[in-house]
Amino acid sequence: MNNIEAFNLITGKLFAQLYQGFPSYVEIDYHSLCLDLMPKDDYSKAWDMPEFAEATVRWLSEAGYIWLNPPPNYWG
Repeated sequence: MNNIEAFNLITGKLFAQLYQGFPSYVEIDYHSLCLDLMPKDDYSKAWDMPEFAEATVRWLSEAGYIWLNPPPNYWG
């Protein structure tokens, strides 16, 4: 699987989690985002997948697609 395919799959799983929790804030579990992406017969890249998922989430945030932190005074 190439980077674009992995990015698209992680993004789809993330948006599904966010949609399911809407409008509440959702805690992101990077390991769960990439469980289906880890090759079953080759675990050499398995350790990189959570880092790739985190980079994907960070990119989505920096591009303005998601917010990673609650707004000020959200809990107060």
